[in-house]
Amino acid sequence: MFRVANRPIQQRATQWPTVFVIFGVYGGFAGLTLLHRSNPWYVTVVGLAVISAWHGSLQHELLHGNGVRNRLVADALASFTMNFWMPFADYRASHLEHHRDDRLTDPYDDPESTYRSGAEWLSLSAPWRAVLWANRTLVGRMAIGPLIALCRYLRQQIVAVAKGTGAARRIWAMHSIAIVITAVWVLGVCRLPWWEFALGSIYGGTSLTLVRSFAEHTWAPTIGGRTAIVGSQGFFALLFLNNNLHVTHHARPEVAWFELPSLTRTHPEYGEIAADGAGKFRSYTELFIRYAVRPKCQPASPADVGALPRPQFKRLGVRA
Repeated sequence: MFRVANRPIQQRATQWPTVFVIFGVYGGFAGLTLLHRSNPWYVTVVGLAVISAWHGSLQHELLHGNGVRNRLVADALASFTMNFWMPFADYRASHLEHHRDDRLTDPYDDPESTYRSGAEWLSLSAPWRAVLWANRTLVGRMAIGPLIALCRYLRQQIVAVAKGTGAARRIWAMHSIAIVITAVWVLGVCRLPWWEFALGSIYGGTSLTLVRSFAEHTWAPTIGGRTAIVGSQGFFALLFLNNNLHVTHHARPEVAWFELPSLTRTHPEYGEIAADGAGKFRSYTELFIRYAVRPKCQPASPADVGALPRPQFKRLGVRA
C-alpha cells in the first residue's frame, strides 16, 4: 500500500479548488500587509501566521504536481517566500526524498525526521536533552520548535554552501532573489514593521506548520504504522489542505488535497493502520488535550537505541 520509491512528478490539469486557494493565499498576504495600519498589530501578526502556514500547505500541493498545469507557473508561485528560511527548491527535493516510505523517521535517511540518532543523543548535554524533550510536547513544539528547526536547518545549509556544493549555492542564489522581492514589498512598499513580519509570517507561520507535523510521523516497527491521521473538517483541514489525513497522503501522494477526505472514508484500513502505529486522532483538540505538555514520543530514534537494555535507557536519559 505504501510507496517505497519516488515516481517522476507529473504536472496534472489545472484544479480550480487549488486555484482558489492560490488567490486566497496571495490575496490575503497582500491585504494584510497593505492594510496593516488599519488593524491592531496583533491582528496583523496572527493573520500573517495563518497565511504563511497556508502558503506552506500550498507549496506542498504544488510540489506534488497538483493545482496548476504549467510547471513554470507552479514553481514561480511556490518559490515566493513568506518564511524566508527554506528555499522551495530544497523543500521539494527533500520532501520527495521523505516520500521514500521505507526510510520514514530514520534520522539518517529521512530528511524530515525530527528524531536524533543514538550517537547524537549520547553526545548531547543534559540541558539540551531537556529542550528536545520539551519539543516533543505540543506547547513546546509551537513555542520553541520554530527556533530549533530554523537553527538546525540553517546550520546544515551554511555548511553545504561553505563546502562549495554547487546545487546549494544555486538554490540560495535564487532564494535570495525571492527574499529581496518579499522584503521590498513588505518593508518598502507596505512599510510594515519588520518585527511584525518576523513574528507573524516567519515565526508564527512556522509554529502553526509544526502543529501539523507534530503528529505526522512516529517510529513504529512497521513502515505503514509510522504515519498518523488527524480528523478535521474545519479550520485546520483548510489550513493544512487536508494533509492532516497524512496516512492517506503517503499512500496516494498524487491525489489532490480536496480528494483526500473521500479517499480516506472509502479506505478505512488507512485509519486502522495509523491507529496501530503513529496514532489516529479525532481532531487537533484531542491532540492538544493529550500532548499539550506531555511528550508524544522520545527524541532519540528507537531504531538506534531501542535495543539497549532498559536500565541503560535510564542512564542515557532516554525513555523506553
